[in-house]
Amino acid sequence: MTLSLPTALAEATTTFAKKNSVSYPDLVMDAIVASHDELHELIAKANSTAESDGLFVRTQRQTAGPRSTRSFRMRRDNLEVIDQLAKKVAAESRSQLCRVALEKFLKSSSK
Repeated sequence: MTLSLPTALAEATTTFAKKNSVSYPDLVMDAIVASHDELHELIAKANSTAESDGLFVRTQRQTAGPRSTRSFRMRRDNLEVIDQLAKKVAAESRSQLCRVALEKFLKSSSK
């Protein structure tokens, strides 16, 4: 699995995983589980800048800054669950779903 994340988030997740001795796949799954009930709302908020001109939906992208990729192995059945969840909550991509979950998870873990 490969995720495209804002570089600051990618670095924060790597640091968190090392500090807490958790694998990257487990961190991603923990983040999704922790925010599962809020994912639809988090994705809607992330997509709130989309507007239709009657024919096309255009999204005003927020400047996210530099991006980094994180590649890691994940069980196929877990990946399928993530993909189904991304569709269910209308995420633009698997990366978007994981990004909002990781942001929420790291924010709540730092309290």
